[in-house]
Parts: sequence; C-alpha cells; structure tokens
Amino acid sequence: MKTINLIGLKNGSLEVVSIHSRMNGQIHWSCKCSKCDGETVYSSGTIRNTKRATALECQHCGHRKQTHGYTGTAIHNVWRNMLGRCTNQSHPQWLDYGGRGIAVCDRWMTFLNFLEDMGIAPFDGASIDRVNNDEGYSKSNCKWSTSLEQIHNQRPKKNTVWVLLDGEPCSQPNAARILGVPYGTLQSKVKRGVTSFFTEEGRRTVCL
Repeated sequence: MKTINLIGLKNGSLEVVSIHSRMNGQIHWSCKCSKCDGETVYSSGTIRNTKRATALECQHCGHRKQTHGYTGTAIHNVWRNMLGRCTNQSHPQWLDYGGRGIAVCDRWMTFLNFLEDMGIAPFDGASIDRVNNDEGYSKSNCKWSTSLEQIHNQRPKKNTVWVLLDGEPCSQPNAARILGVPYGTLQSKVKRGVTSFFTEEGRRTVCL
C-alpha cells in the first residue's frame, strides 16, 4: 500500500516533520511544536481524521486541553450554576444575579481555581453563599451554607419574599416566572402549603 506523505502538514502549533515508526501496519509521525520545539507523535489515522486533527495538541508545552474529571459532580454543578446565573441572560435567575451586576471574579472563571479556593462542599446540599450580597463571587466573599442559611442572607428588598425553588434561594417573583404561573397564584398556593408544581421540565418544589 502506498504511503501518503504527511510531512509538512500543519495543524495548530504542530507540523509533521518525519516518520517516527511503523507498527502493525500503522505509520506514526513526529510532529514538531512551533511554540516549544517539542516533539509529539501521532498516527496517520489521527492526523488525517479532520475532526480530531483540529484538536491536535503538543504534549510537552502545556497547550494540551486539560480535563479535570469533575464534570457532572455536585461541586462542578455548583460552579456551572454560579457562572450561569451571573453570565447567561437566558438563565432563569439572571435577573437576581448578573442582571443586577453580580459577577464572578476572573480567577473563578476556571473551575480548578474555584475548586482550589473553596474545596469540595463540606456537607450534602451545601450551596455557595456570598457574605456581602451586593458583591460578587470570590474567595474573600464566599462560604458554604445550607439553603436555609443562604435564604436568610439574601438582600432585603421591599415587598419581595425569598423562597427555596428546588432547594435554591430565589425571589418569589422570579420563581413565578420560572414556573410559568402568575405571581399571585404562586403566593396563594405557597400560603396554602401547596409546594409542588409540574412544568415541562418536571416536578418543581417551592417552600418558604
């Protein structure tokens, strides 16, 4: 079978410079990094696969995409939700956070920095709580709290009642908007002790 010459092919910081080895009918190529002059070896299949080729990275100078293994865990979800309500205008709680100027510090835009500063949540159901509710999320202004502790720490606001929506603090008007029910209906049902609401996303719970 004729060997397809890949020498000179460039992708990102890597350029194929020579054949490294032949193993089990597969050719492996040496790829040189323009950033650190280090050499990384990839097979022909990996290099020629356009979907993976766009992700070719040097294995020596720190440009390889790092994975942390926490995706889907409780601590990673806390971080994602924190970013979402502060940076995503489509997030259900945007109005109570990013919409009023609450931001996440630059350091915590990276999950591993957040994990280093706060550690794993010390108990089940712990939520990230800001000491000063008029300031953003940072190591100096955050602590772990129970949901009830956090709701008692919410900023005072005239004629606004804070509730727990699925265990997370949320202003009652915003909870009504998220649930898709009139504000007055939510107020009436919560006063009567009705805490379950069924939406397209499934069963949601609200309590004072």
